[in-house]
Amino acid sequence: MKKLFFSILIFILFFVNSFSFAQTPPEGINYQAVARDTTGKPICNTFNLKVKFTIWDSIIGGDSIFREIHNSVSTNRYGLFTLVIGNGSLVSQNSFSDINWASGKKFLEVAVNHNSTGYVNMPYRTQMMSVPYALYAKSAGGNLIGSTGITGSIGVTGNTGVTGYYGATGKTGATGKTGITGYTGSTGTTGTTGVTGTTGATGSPAGYTPLKAFALSTVTTNNNNYALVPNMTLTPGAGDYLIFFQSSTNNSNNNMTVMVSIFVGGVQVQESEVELTIADQDDVHPVSCIAYVTGVLATQAIEVRWKVPNNTQTMYQRTLIVQKVN
Repeated sequence: MKKLFFSILIFILFFVNSFSFAQTPPEGINYQAVARDTTGKPICNTFNLKVKFTIWDSIIGGDSIFREIHNSVSTNRYGLFTLVIGNGSLVSQNSFSDINWASGKKFLEVAVNHNSTGYVNMPYRTQMMSVPYALYAKSAGGNLIGSTGITGSIGVTGNTGVTGYYGATGKTGATGKTGITGYTGSTGTTGTTGVTGTTGATGSPAGYTPLKAFALSTVTTNNNNYALVPNMTLTPGAGDYLIFFQSSTNNSNNNMTVMVSIFVGGVQVQESEVELTIADQDDVHPVSCIAYVTGVLATQAIEVRWKVPNNTQTMYQRTLIVQKVN
């Protein structure tokens, strides 16, 4: 198995300056070489080269900073191949963009594997010189940041400047003219005076005039049951009424009893019933009764009735007054 060696025809490392082209510089380094066998003959028109690039922090020993492999590398008829360091298959944990070009020297090691016979290293590492370090210039774009410098001393505070003059106060603007007073509207027509209500009768509640039945004739009865007192009937209409009856009577025997009561619509008003006992024969005694009745219907009559159980009785002048209250 022949040993391989490499004649480096061209080793071009370049960086596109962002100040010249106003764009982000490419992440990579161009690499060209001619692959030769141990006799010096170029390995031409092959497609199965594998090239491994390793960047070290020391020319001998040290730590590897970056490592990648380019598979299926082809050569032309002169044995020339061209690659970009940084575009291979990454082997190390650090990517090409992680390399800190601003810190320490960097050394490139190249190894080639032909026909899977194993990698053969170049006999020595090559120090990467000024052009690769131009990648550090991209720190101006913010990707590589150097150590923070020492904070400078705070400068002396300058003197306070002179206060400027206040500007003159502007004049107050003129007061605008008062607007014209609007016209007073015409007075509306006075409404018609309402009809004056009828004045109620003096002394009667709620303006109602009392009704009265009056009789001078003498009447006599010996009824054991209630009978109408002649001429003592009124039909005042619907409403609530205060009813008053006044008369006088005598008897023909001692200890005579006379009973008087008010009836409305033929029904006795129980609380109006009066019972009078006359002890002396031929004496004349006043007799009266009173009642307050509500809900009288329009067709109902108000009347006075009397009775003299088991005797004969005479009644004289008599008056029935009916006063509407509602």
